[in-house]
This record gives sequence, structure tokens and C-alpha cells, in this order.
Amino acid sequence: MINAAIVLLDMLGNKPDESIPAACESWQEFKAAYRFFDNSQVTAEKLLQPHVTATLARIKQHAVVLFTQDTSTLNFTGQK
Repeated sequence: MINAAIVLLDMLGNKPDESIPAACESWQEFKAAYRFFDNSQVTAEKLLQPHVTATLARIKQHAVVLFTQDTSTLNFTGQK
């Protein structure tokens, strides 16, 4: 599943302004992409698990780890 996700995200990431059908180079890729997204076994948790594991391994190498978050928002709608 992870390898399929990497290939799919690479393909879609190379054409971020395109729709899925337009980003796919063939009918088979188009069909595979929609099968992947429709697969009930594909979950965000499963896709993120390798990242979570690697992040936790890196965190364990340090005595102190700061988790910072910026919640600032900017609103330029009044600018000309």
C-alpha cells in the first residue's frame, strides 16, 4: 500500500494543478488511482504510520524536543 501511495502521490504531486484524470498518463493509472482512493483498507493512519515511527525514533535521540505551533493568521482581503 505504501509503495502505491508513493507512486500515486509522486504522479499527482508533479501536476498539482491538474485533476486526477489529467494528471494520469493512462487509463490504467487513472483507474488505479480511483481504486486506491476507494480502497477501505487505505487509511490516513496506515499511510502516516512510517512517518510517525521515524519521527518517534528521531525524538528518542534527544533529551528535549520542542513541539512548536504557529496559530497566526493573516488577512489581506482589505488590501488593494
